[in-house]
Amino acid sequence: MSNNLLVCIGDGDNIGDTIELYLLSGNLEEASQFSDQVKTAITDIAKLVQDEIEAYLIDVAGDDICFLVSAETNITDYLITYSDLFLKVYFRFIQNLKSKI
Repeated sequence: MSNNLLVCIGDGDNIGDTIELYLLSGNLEEASQFSDQVKTAITDIAKLVQDEIEAYLIDVAGDDICFLVSAETNITDYLITYSDLFLKVYFRFIQNLKSKI
């Protein structure tokens, strides 16, 4: 890896709020399923950053990811793709929650 590195940090904002809504409404199963989907999405993104842009993972936990990548990598398009992947999981569950209210 290059000496000229970028630190990339991804944080799934408001994920805890969504889980809290499920819990407060008594939907323990849905809270668990949503949490599992978030974990799967972050794990999938971690694999993609390693495979696609040869990133070095620093941290992958909960709804957060941190990795290093060469500054020579054209990272913008990749970050948009990874963000879109994560948002699809989030919005799918939000729509599901709204349909049950």
